[in-house]
Amino acid sequence: MVSVRPLYSIMLRSFLKIVSLLLVLKTTICVAQKNNSTGVFLNADDFRSNKITYTKVIGEKYRFQSNNLFNTSFIRITIGDSVYKLKKDYLFGFRTKWNVCYRLFKNEEYEIINPCETILIYRKTVLAGYKTNQVTKYFFSLSADADIYPLTKYNLKLATIGDSLFHDQLDKSFRNDEDLLEFDAFYKIYKLNKIKLK
Repeated sequence: MVSVRPLYSIMLRSFLKIVSLLLVLKTTICVAQKNNSTGVFLNADDFRSNKITYTKVIGEKYRFQSNNLFNTSFIRITIGDSVYKLKKDYLFGFRTKWNVCYRLFKNEEYEIINPCETILIYRKTVLAGYKTNQVTKYFFSLSADADIYPLTKYNLKLATIGDSLFHDQLDKSFRNDEDLLEFDAFYKIYKLNKIKLK
C-alpha cells in the first residue's frame, strides 16, 4: 500500500517551488521595466504595461510640473516650445525623474510604493494639526483601476467580500493594521500580495 503522506509532501514542495519561481520572475521583469523617463500614464492599462507618454525628447527643453504644491487640477508639461496642460481627472498618474510613480485619484496624488504588485500600496503625507506636523498615511487598491481606500484589515476584507480564504490569511498573518506593510526581503514582495497569491 502506497503512503499518501510522502506524496503530499512532494506535491507541497513542488507547489512552493513554483510559487517562489513565479515571484522571482515577476520581480525580475519589474526591475527590467524600470527606467528614468518622466511622463504620464494615461490610463491603468498604460501603467500596467509601463507605457509612458509626454516624455522628454532628446535635444528639446523639458519641464514637468504636477502642481501638487498649489493643489491644481492639471499637470503642466513643456516639451520644446509646446506647453501641454493635462487635466488630472482624465489621467491615471505619472512618473517622476526619480523613477517614483504616482496615481491620481479624486484630484489627489498618491505615491505608489509597489508598482509591480497586484494589490497596490500607496503612501501619502498629510498635514496634521499644526503647520509643521506631517503624518504619513497608507492606502491600497486591489488593482490599478480599482478605487483607493485606507490600508486596514477591515477595508481589505470589505474590498474582497466573499474571499474567506484571503480573510483567514489576513487574520493569521497580520496582528494589526501596521503589520500590513511587512515586506518579504527575500522574495522582494509585500507580504500582503504574497498571501493573496496563495
